[in-house]
Amino acid sequence: MMRHYPVGLKLEGKKCVVIGGGRVAERKVSSLLSCGALVRVISPALTSRLSQLVKKGKIEYRKRNYQPRDLSGVLLAIAATDDEKMNSRISSQAGERGILVNVVDSPGECTFIVPASLKRGALTINISTDGLSPALSRNIRRQLEKNYGREYGEFLRMMAGLRPKVLREVKDSRKRKKIFRSLVESDILELIRKGERSEARERIEEIVTRFKK
Repeated sequence: MMRHYPVGLKLEGKKCVVIGGGRVAERKVSSLLSCGALVRVISPALTSRLSQLVKKGKIEYRKRNYQPRDLSGVLLAIAATDDEKMNSRISSQAGERGILVNVVDSPGECTFIVPASLKRGALTINISTDGLSPALSRNIRRQLEKNYGREYGEFLRMMAGLRPKVLREVKDSRKRKKIFRSLVESDILELIRKGERSEARERIEEIVTRFKK
């Protein structure tokens, strides 16, 4: 069975190409854009959503069928056409050039797979079955959605401002660990979930002050 190495790619400012203009390609494009990638789409036709992205200047578009030169200068390619032979050709040519490639619905032709994921702000939970059962991955993601609400994203936004301050002001590494552990183990997430944000901020200040002494 094929095994995959879990990794997070930094795509901001990197050129990526999506070959295909249907619903699946639309989802792939949206995901790449959310990571700051520079996206080029190759397809004779586009969904209305992709057409809007073209009009807004969010993506580059070439209205035609795939050609090998479309892989020039890209870090990553996604083959999302409804032509299996075309997708295989893209996979082979990308592989020859050392380009990361994902072929929709064909894990064996991919050099990377895209796991089902749950995002809550800066929190990302990925679920993968190594391509054996994407349906199971999606089902697990739906279960996780019930336990990990939007309060996690808000908590991490608070931590984004707090963490540098603690690292700067608390020199004792043991005290810093106690602060961060206590913040996570406290009722702050529950307070945020209930909409009690001022109380959550007070609890953060209380914990930091307690362990700074």
